[in-house]
Amino acid sequence: VGNRQVHLVIENDENRAYYLRRGEPSKSRWYDAQWNEDFHHVMHTLASGEIAGYYVDYRENTIEHFGKSLTKGFSYMGEWSGYRGRNRGEDSKGLHATAFVAFLQNHDQVGNRPMGDRITAIADRCAVRAMTEIFLLSPQPPLLFMGQEYAVDKPFPFFCDLSPELGPVVAEGRRRHFEEAPYFKELYDLDLMPDPADEETFQSAIIDLSQLNEPERREWHALHKRLLNIRRKYIWPRIKGVTVDDAWYKVIGPKCILAGWRLNDGSGLTLLANLGPDNAPCIEVPDGVTVYTTSDNTLEEARRGVLPPWSVAWLLKGSE
Repeated sequence: VGNRQVHLVIENDENRAYYLRRGEPSKSRWYDAQWNEDFHHVMHTLASGEIAGYYVDYRENTIEHFGKSLTKGFSYMGEWSGYRGRNRGEDSKGLHATAFVAFLQNHDQVGNRPMGDRITAIADRCAVRAMTEIFLLSPQPPLLFMGQEYAVDKPFPFFCDLSPELGPVVAEGRRRHFEEAPYFKELYDLDLMPDPADEETFQSAIIDLSQLNEPERREWHALHKRLLNIRRKYIWPRIKGVTVDDAWYKVIGPKCILAGWRLNDGSGLTLLANLGPDNAPCIEVPDGVTVYTTSDNTLEEARRGVLPPWSVAWLLKGSE
């Protein structure tokens, strides 16, 4: 590959830590990172309220799952998965924070819904914003799905280019899959599900670039630019070598979380968040210089004992 820098990222839904461990080839299978499925699933559950399919594993103790997957990468590290009917995962101890790719949407999680609906079409905008403010600033490297930075809500349905013989088989297989899920049968008219092999399905997934100039789209784009600039300035230079052992979290309310990381220059990064639609009592406000807040008065209200709905605050302590 010459001088190119290549990163190997895998899909590892079973949470097998050995794929990500750096050591002797005979003792590990080293990849740079994996998609953090747990983090996606719990963010989706909190934002949308969906608890069907594999989201059922995050229905209870949701905020615990959030804190664990945010700071430790895996939420399931050998615990029982009700959805799978067996234990799932391995301990993430010692893994680098950068071994987990954080995302709120990707082609799988959007395209594998019956109609390809995006999170912005099924969740409150305030919830989506809060999740964005978290995963773009956490030490985990973020992934953005095309159009997400503009809050595009145009569906991205599953499509494929297969032979005339195989295309109908794929379409029928997807239909049977969704018919076996009561939630999807109730939520969607499966007769309207796009044909994956129809070129119109592919065409329908293409973003209309003219819409990106709409005021709301530009506001979302500005938010993403601001968050990524903050990440570049305050987070990225300090995360090399940081492991999940350098992170902690504490649940401070039914939907409230306090989480922190010891960074490579000795500074401490802290998150305070209310991930629910209602005001919540705030029992603890971290010290540090404010890096980002959802609104100018987020921390002021927190110090008065109330965390506003869907509010996020990031602070950095001990840095020069």
